[in-house]
Amino acid sequence: MIDSREAALEALDDEDYAVAEQHLRDIMADEPDDGVALGLLALVVLAQERLDEATELARGAVTTSPESAFTHRALGSVLLARNRFPEALEEAQEAIRLDPEDSDHRALEARAYGAQSRWADALVSASRGLRLDSEHVPSASMRALALRQLGRTAEADAAFDDVAGAAPLDTFANAGRAWMLLRRGDREDALEQFREALRLDPTNAWARDGMLASLKARHPVYRLFLKYYLWLETRTQRQQLMYTFLGIFLYSNMRRLARAEPQLAPVLWPLMALYVLFVLGSWIADPLFDLLLRFDAVGRRALTPERRRASSWVGICLFTAIAAGIVTLLTGSHAALNVAICGAFLLIPLAGTFSCEPGWPRNIMTVYTAALAVAAVFAALLPDRGGSVALFIVVLGAAVGSWLARWLQTVIPAR
Repeated sequence: MIDSREAALEALDDEDYAVAEQHLRDIMADEPDDGVALGLLALVVLAQERLDEATELARGAVTTSPESAFTHRALGSVLLARNRFPEALEEAQEAIRLDPEDSDHRALEARAYGAQSRWADALVSASRGLRLDSEHVPSASMRALALRQLGRTAEADAAFDDVAGAAPLDTFANAGRAWMLLRRGDREDALEQFREALRLDPTNAWARDGMLASLKARHPVYRLFLKYYLWLETRTQRQQLMYTFLGIFLYSNMRRLARAEPQLAPVLWPLMALYVLFVLGSWIADPLFDLLLRFDAVGRRALTPERRRASSWVGICLFTAIAAGIVTLLTGSHAALNVAICGAFLLIPLAGTFSCEPGWPRNIMTVYTAALAVAAVFAALLPDRGGSVALFIVVLGAAVGSWLARWLQTVIPAR
């Protein structure tokens, strides 16, 4: 039995999950009450994305060995992968109660806090894990990430440097250091570091996103939006909402002032136009530059099918708006003007749809965007009879849709 357990652990270290699963099932056949083996089996099944089965196995492990800290950690890991963050946190804390000296439990607690954007708590948990084991890579990585999300950039950079140096084969550490380099503006060095992270783990989505961002950052326009994205992600949801309200407030007041004081209009209208372009660009920059990456050999291979779909839809919508705008200038067609306006405004909810997590958030946004697209069709087909009403619905709906998408982006549905 010892040989089977050792063989299972060796296969797990080699990420040979099928072999590890077979060895663990052999153990369970002889010792069905072995909760630790059942917990290991749950993690192996989880690694193969069999979520329901992994959950059942992990719950069975806790039932079999309720006083084992490992079984609670295994269940917490499964729940975390299924985006059930409060439940995962409870299991991590139960594991800590049963065995407060294990850094792995603290790292899981930190991850559960981070998944709920409770970064101050995540920092505390990760720091406690490091106090137990100063070389514990998962705790060190979570500490660095928490520092970054809390806006403590210099400390985060030093932390990612340290963990990447201590664990050169850790994909998360390499990705974290690469993001640090990208934020500094070292795009080519960041790109190489992201490639190394992906070599270590081709499924590392954080590294893949960073690699794509590095490629797109070769364009000066995208670099502007990337700096904005990196700055914004270190702000709380409340702060982000406050900045949005502030932008709307300033825009409304500039518009009111331009009408009340015509002599200021030549200055204010260009500022308002820049604001609108920036807001639109902040929504479509990623899918639009993903579209450009499809003409780059490296970028084309790095793009996921979902990113390709998003870039295609945004590209079609943008091309339609531009083409209709040209037709309007050449012919003065009212219908073409409506198409141009609708196409431009539909870009926001369309991009917002793909920014939502798969599941009910994206489904809601898809239905919402489709309804606006139907209104856009009416605006184009009936430019003189009800088209103005449909056009108003599209414009207003795009504005409301930006708020809806912002909220839905914060929702991570359970898997």
